Amino acid sequence: MERDAKANAGEEFGMASRDGTNETGTESEARIGAAIPPQGARARDGGSDGGAPHADGNPWTEEQRDGLRLACDTLGTLFLREPCDPQCVPVIRALAELDCDAAAEQWPFVGDAGSDAVGHARESLERLARGARDEAVARDEEVPPAGDGAGDGGEQAHHARLTPLLESYRRLMEGPGRLQAPPWGSVYTDRDGVTFGLSTLALHAWMRAHGIAMDVGERVPEDHIGLMLGQASMLCQKRPELLDQFLGEHLLTWSHHYLDKLSRAASARAGGARSGQGGDDRAEHEADAFYQGLADLTDLTLEGVRARRGIEVSYPRFYR
Repeated sequence: MERDAKANAGEEFGMASRDGTNETGTESEARIGAAIPPQGARARDGGSDGGAPHADGNPWTEEQRDGLRLACDTLGTLFLREPCDPQCVPVIRALAELDCDAAAEQWPFVGDAGSDAVGHARESLERLARGARDEAVARDEEVPPAGDGAGDGGEQAHHARLTPLLESYRRLMEGPGRLQAPPWGSVYTDRDGVTFGLSTLALHAWMRAHGIAMDVGERVPEDHIGLMLGQASMLCQKRPELLDQFLGEHLLTWSHHYLDKLSRAASARAGGARSGQGGDDRAEHEADAFYQGLADLTDLTLEGVRARRGIEVSYPRFYR
């Protein structure tokens, strides 16, 4: 089924370690926790550390690559996997314990996204942290840490108890029913509004031309936002000279449009949250706010990368 195919794709691209193997829950949680460097060492600051070669003479520094990879691994996992999935649980744990003020100051590339970007990043991280804490309480150790029976993670996630965060994920990312903000690029850029549209074919052709394979099966479009963030992470590690082209021609062309729609769809319910509401209603609203925060933080990150790198983007016509 499609959920299993997405999970398999995430195994390869979503949370891969530096040697290409998948991290255990403890390892990935520790690496996400280390996303915030010591005060004064901004992840977005480029240095003359012998960056990867780039066609236009503007190489990605190692620090930039590490920052983007960490952001893409974290954000891509949240898009690609249900919150109860063993590969996503460590990310949820790390977010639940996050120092949002420090994280906003140090989050990669946010400082390049505009004068108010750090404040917006703080709001997004606070939404993520609140939703993650609620999920941790609601789940109550139901799903074992990644590594304990990780082989049947997709099956565990499929049969997990329906918490507000899991319900919100399925409503916004999977269905059933019509999705207000589908996570595939060609839905917006193709005249017929379909998956596997022309932009998906163009991405596939680009990957094939550069010898890049993504084993997602025949039923999962390669332009899913989570898969593309994972692809960017892989390029940071293995093919950094292709990053600007991949971002400028295949991801940034539609990411802002989609992420804005997702943020609006999630905030439509989350905006009703009030401190005086009952626990169940509040948890439901915070779950939607979690994905609003995810959309907004991802947009800030990608727009910061665009500004920092000076990537020129030719935006297509959007049909949805």
